[in-house]
Amino acid sequence: MKNNHGSLSVSGSISLRVDGHCDTVAALKNGKAKHIDLENIENFTDLQFFAIYIKNENDTNNAVQENEEYYSYYREILEKYEKIVPILSAKDINELKIGQVGSILAMENSEPLATDSEAIFRFIDKGYRSFGITWSNDNSFGGGANTDTGLKDLGRNLLRAMNKLPVLVDLAHMNKKSFFDSMEILEKPPIVTHGCCYSLCAHRRNLTDDAMKLLAGAKGLFGITFVDSFLKEGGNATIDRIVDHIIYAADIMGLKNVCLGSDFDGANLPYDMCGQKDIGKLKEQMLKRDFSNDEIDDIMGNNLKNYLEKILEC
Repeated sequence: MKNNHGSLSVSGSISLRVDGHCDTVAALKNGKAKHIDLENIENFTDLQFFAIYIKNENDTNNAVQENEEYYSYYREILEKYEKIVPILSAKDINELKIGQVGSILAMENSEPLATDSEAIFRFIDKGYRSFGITWSNDNSFGGGANTDTGLKDLGRNLLRAMNKLPVLVDLAHMNKKSFFDSMEILEKPPIVTHGCCYSLCAHRRNLTDDAMKLLAGAKGLFGITFVDSFLKEGGNATIDRIVDHIIYAADIMGLKNVCLGSDFDGANLPYDMCGQKDIGKLKEQMLKRDFSNDEIDDIMGNNLKNYLEKILEC
């Protein structure tokens, strides 16, 4: 890939080189962005997932309209910041130049896909490459973390279609039943872009040990997030608590199946982290906890980069 200081090709980088989730598009549009500075983003990442969150979970028409508004704003971001380059294929990743940041466009809550069976293809044409099937409540496809609803028939059909498409299937936000229903259908490795370990923090959004084992068995990835309330019950977590979850997930799943999904601009962070500029502190804590530079590089970039290349290679 690139050969500038701090890139994926440089062992011991202090930067989060691949980040599996942020809500910066919506935060910027709503005047609330504070964790990612797009003017300087290339100093901290090579590949950034930009999620477009859809608030409407049970109203397909309004979900489509909401999506279009945020998508239009995302296109404005790309026009303003030419260094942010859409990633549509594995080839695009390896063709990034020095100073460029690859953007993986993600849909968080796939309700806009419920209009008809061809919708998925239209959104792929728009540049979406990652799809979170649910958000926190029920939608047309299944149940989110706030519910006990499993995967619905429309969700089963969507996943069967995605099995044959060059897209990431993101199972973040699903409840346990819809998660396990999905795993029975998927034929390629899925990802949970942002969550933490239930055994360390009993939050409904976190993955249980059996879910992590199943995900690892499918060669999927688990993105440990920086959301304060997911890291520690009652919140008030520290960066070192992120390391606790990384270690726990790596022990259960294997280090190669763990990555990071910050949720920058979408949640409260540990009290000793202000945003992307503080990512070096996470590496410092990992070094203190006996991670090698190579292991840190894998978790902060290589694992998710390699996964992306595999899923997007067709």
